[in-house]
Parts: sequence; C-alpha cells; structure tokens
Amino acid sequence: MKICFITDTVFRQGGVARVTTTIANNLSRSNEVTIICTEDKTRPDNDLYKLNKKVNIKYAKLSIQGYKRVVSKLLWISKLEGIRFFDKINLYLRYSYRENESLIQYINNEEFDVVIGVHYNYTLLLGLISRAINCKTIGWQHNSYDAYVGTKKNYLYGKIGAFKVACGNLDKIFVLTEDDKVKYVNNFDITPLVVNNPNSFKPQNNSNLENKIFLAVGRLVKQKGFDILLEAFNIFNKYNKEWSLVIVGEGDEEENLRKKIEKYRIDDYVKIEKFTTNIEKYYCSSTVYLLSSRYEGWGLVWLEAMSCGLPIVAFKLPPCIEAIKGRDAGILVESGNSELFAKAMLEIIEDKKLLVKRSEISKKIANEYTEEEIIKKWIAVLSNLYTEGNRNEQSKNKHNSINV
Repeated sequence: MKICFITDTVFRQGGVARVTTTIANNLSRSNEVTIICTEDKTRPDNDLYKLNKKVNIKYAKLSIQGYKRVVSKLLWISKLEGIRFFDKINLYLRYSYRENESLIQYINNEEFDVVIGVHYNYTLLLGLISRAINCKTIGWQHNSYDAYVGTKKNYLYGKIGAFKVACGNLDKIFVLTEDDKVKYVNNFDITPLVVNNPNSFKPQNNSNLENKIFLAVGRLVKQKGFDILLEAFNIFNKYNKEWSLVIVGEGDEEENLRKKIEKYRIDDYVKIEKFTTNIEKYYCSSTVYLLSSRYEGWGLVWLEAMSCGLPIVAFKLPPCIEAIKGRDAGILVESGNSELFAKAMLEIIEDKKLLVKRSEISKKIANEYTEEEIIKKWIAVLSNLYTEGNRNEQSKNKHNSINV
C-alpha cells in the first residue's frame, strides 16, 4: 500500500511530529510511506524521533503560504451575501484546486492509496482538494474539539464552517477521545473513529518513589497551564517545604513563568530545565507527575511518566478520564482550579503505601497504549480503505467497459 502524510514538518520538537514519525515508521515496515512537509526551513534531523530511512520525505513548494491564502479566500467567500451555501462550496473548491495544483498533481502522479492530513490545518487543506485527488483520504486530529472551537484564540476561530465542510469531504476522520467523537457527531454531524496516540516510550528503569520531587514536562506555552501549576505549588509550599518542583521544557512563556517564581519567592523550590532527549532521567528521579494543561488532545508525557511508575495529579481532561477509567493511578481535580490542585498534591504524598499502589496502576495503564496496540487499529482502518478503494476501482472499470 502507498501511504502519504501531509504535515508541516517532522523535524522539530513536538508531540505531532513525534507521533507522526512513530506511526510512519511502523507503517513503513510493510508499506511504502511518504511524508509531504510544507515547511522546508527546518534542517532534517532523522535522529530527533528516529525517523526510519525507508520513509520518503517530500517538500511541497507551495508551502504553508498557499494554505494561508486558501483560508483567507475561504473566509472572504463565507461572508459573501446573496450566494447559496452550495455555491460558496463550489467557490471554495475552485480556489483550493487552483492554489494547490502542484500538490494535487504530485499526489495523483504518485498514485497513493491513501493520503492523511495531519492536524486541523492539513485536514482542512486535504478536505478542500479531496475531490481532485484519486485516493482515499483521512483527517487525523491532534487536539481536542474544545481546543479547536472553544474560544476566539483557539485553532479554528473563523474557520469552523470550512473545517466542517472539509471533514465531510474526507473518507475518515480520526479523533483522540470518545469525548471528541460525541462532540463531532453532535456539532459536525460526522462520526469519526477514535484512535489514541501511541505511547512509544520504552523506559529502561522505574522511579523508586524516594525523591521528594514533583515533575512536569512540556512546551512552555499557555495551553500547558504552567502558570496555574506555579499558583498551585505556591499554595502547596506554604504547607510543605520538603518537596520541590522540576519543570522540563522550553517556549514563549518561560520568562513569564520565571517572573512568577520570583514573585512567589519559591526560587529555592522550583527549577525550569531545558528540553532533553534523555527525559527518562527526570521521570526516574521524580515521584509524582503533575499535568496542569488547560486542554489536551491526548498528550504523551503524562503516559511516559506513568510508564516509569509515577502516580499523577491532573486536571479532569477527557484523555486522562478515559485512559484512567476510574482506576486509582492518582488524583484528578476540576480543571483550572489551582487550590484543588494544591490540595491534591498534599493528599497524594501523605500515604506511601497508597503511592506505591498507584505507581503499579500507572504502569499498567501506560502499557495499554503501546505503539504495538495502536498500530493494529491503524492497519485495520487502512486495510479496509484499501479494499474499499480496490472494489470501487473494479466497479468503475466494469462500468466503463459496459459503456464502451
């Protein structure tokens, strides 16, 4: 089978790049896999997430600017008055085809069996050109429905109508949680498949739960809620001076977070460390993992931490609720509430025997989402699409021969 992914890049640190690489590597064992990258400024680094050399990399010269022009035009079209909805759709498609002619031509010339648009932007792009390409199509989402449409600052602000149309044009939509599936059904009238992100992390060691260290890992951006975490730790620190907090990550919010640390006068208890590929040393030297994200599609680091036996304190995010399934791997609290988060931090360290029990449950949960388990679902879906595509082609050929 010939499989193609369209994304910005797989050569930059981030969850989307990492998961795309993991899935592409697994599929490339028995399929021909290509990744089309629209960003060619990032220096190729196959070692970052160990991209298999069998995976073909193609740089699309249209770049992301072509996508941005399409979206800009779509927004203009959507505001036109006196034009029927379906006429607007035709305008969408005509403009999308013209702007992305080279991409369409490449996909058709390569005769891919399936093309996968990675994340919302390439789902949108793929959906708008889907009628011009001769293969099956999948839109693979990497964040939650709420992240897409929840507030003005979120991903699909001003583009929800176009995204809904695009999703409807694709053969399959992948989402990360059952919660997202329900929201797509109710709001987009689309029934997606739930395909969790795999936990490809294979630790060599586990935490011994002896160090009085809380750990949090992730990009230092607003979404990850490290500002809320510092508020919670500041409250915790008023009652307990023995435990410290280590945050591992880099990003635009670092300066603001350091100012908060200084403001709260918790410099002696909180460290911000730079991102490292040897993240296991942090998991194994910590005792409790803290997840303070405002929203998550699925997330990877919290499952990695649980792989090393770290119990978790987290907000009640859909992926955490669905993965933990009521099992006692830690404590989940109301999203965004720093006081309840601090209370949970104090509570989870009280009982060492319970902490050890939660550690074992954490490892068991993490093992349910290995790449071996997740890739089985991918292969099943792609095989069905491939079979369906062959049937359609045979039917088309038979129909054509009758007409002749």
